[in-house]
Amino acid sequence: MEDRWISITKASEMFGVSRDKIKRLIRDGLIGVNEAGRICFDQIKDALTEDKKLKERFKRSMLIYRRERAKLAELKRKELEGKLIRVDKVINTWGRVALSIKKKLLLWPSKLPPLLEGKNRTEIAKIFDQELKDIFEELEQVNKELGK
Repeated sequence: MEDRWISITKASEMFGVSRDKIKRLIRDGLIGVNEAGRICFDQIKDALTEDKKLKERFKRSMLIYRRERAKLAELKRKELEGKLIRVDKVINTWGRVALSIKKKLLLWPSKLPPLLEGKNRTEIAKIFDQELKDIFEELEQVNKELGK
């Protein structure tokens, strides 16, 4: 079976030991390093599991590491299935919605005076109501497009 080579940082995370500890094991000749500066997974595992305390820490670290990888895989699966939306996409979408609302509301001062000229209160209220409905309908369209 082919050896698995990992970085010192990855080994440190996986085995729950400091990078310095791994570098000491390399310096002591207990772990070899390949041309790319990576260490053999099996060698680091063997070197660290000789000590009982380290062996227990290794087991806990591996359990946590596997659990976290499983959680990450679950999140990715849900995202692919469309059951989960990334935060950056939500922020981007709502930013576009807010910008659309802002544009519509900023157009009101120039759009309404010609519509309101010579109208009584009831007619003005109806015009405002219709303009607001138009804005909300347009926002609903944006929302539908973004939901696709």
